[in-house]
Amino acid sequence: MIGTYIFCLTKKEKISGLKARGLDGQSITNVNYKEIMALIHPYTSDSFQTEDTNKLIDWAMIHHKVVEEAWRVFGTLIPLRFGSIIHGEDETESMNNVKIWIKDIYEHIQERFKDLKDKAEYGIQIFWPNDGLMKKVFQNNAHIKDMERKISAASGQTVYMYKDKQKGLLQRCIAKEIVQASRFLLDRVRPYLNDFQIEQITGGEADRRMLLNISCLLSDDQIGDIKQALKEIEGEDGYIPHLSGPWPPYSFARLDDKLYPSKGRIFQVQPGGKVRCA
Repeated sequence: MIGTYIFCLTKKEKISGLKARGLDGQSITNVNYKEIMALIHPYTSDSFQTEDTNKLIDWAMIHHKVVEEAWRVFGTLIPLRFGSIIHGEDETESMNNVKIWIKDIYEHIQERFKDLKDKAEYGIQIFWPNDGLMKKVFQNNAHIKDMERKISAASGQTVYMYKDKQKGLLQRCIAKEIVQASRFLLDRVRPYLNDFQIEQITGGEADRRMLLNISCLLSDDQIGDIKQALKEIEGEDGYIPHLSGPWPPYSFARLDDKLYPSKGRIFQVQPGGKVRCA
């Protein structure tokens, strides 16, 4: 399969100033339609046939490094996901298909550039150490202490019965506190965010729970306000906020529903060397 691998879209006429190399050291070139430039290099299906997960991770990191350097050199851009490829019968046709794809969604691309102008992606995570969480659980749920008193006064099989009830009660109270804290913290940061999306909560770490995981699009003049908000949150009931970034705005490119050009298609390379249509 012959194709063109796409890293990102920019509003530049020339690729000058970019030193990064593509996958497996390939030179990066460009395809232009009007003022939109796509950073690309040739692709063949053989070049992505690998069962080596570490190799795929290396390729993904190279993709990110190319996009990040382009972002710092050219400014506002629209990053594409790792493995974004438009194919054709030969290299010339696949590159022409890139132009056709840009032409097909030109107005949408212009809207995305307008929304992303002079902004970067940041991540906000807020954690709750277990000791702070449990303190809140016992503070707000007197019936847990009542259950402890019943266990102390009980004997024989009754002790085990009360302990089972206490375990279930404790789990429900912990879940309730986590939900309430997550909503409270979201309300605290929401006023400072214009464009954001709530990401999946991960397991956190052994000694703390993740309460909030947000990707957000911020301009330079918004950073001070969100940092101040997180500083005020820090220490309340033991909360630990973390702000990461800036990064190219992957989560806000919003081209996933626009990946079907008139000719050719964008394909996504999957772990294990599998290629599927996006």
